[in-house]
Amino acid sequence: MKKVIFAILVIFAGALLAQTIITFRQEQKLKNDLTQMTDEYNSIQKENADLKAQVDYFSNPQNLEKELRSKFNYKKPDEQMMIITQ
Repeated sequence: MKKVIFAILVIFAGALLAQTIITFRQEQKLKNDLTQMTDEYNSIQKENADLKAQVDYFSNPQNLEKELRSKFNYKKPDEQMMIITQ
């Protein structure tokens, strides 16, 4: 009778240990997923802040004109453009 009880306890302890290991692995995976998602979230938040700053910058007509002039050689109809090369 003692051997049967001992065998049942060993089986129960083994099952409990197996479940503990499975739970630990799941917890580690979830922690890794959380870290990855947190990093991605922070990256998206930074990108969003940068985009908002650009929207604010380009909302000012003077800044928009300055960028058009520098990047696309924009000029007003009555202006002459001078290109200097080195």
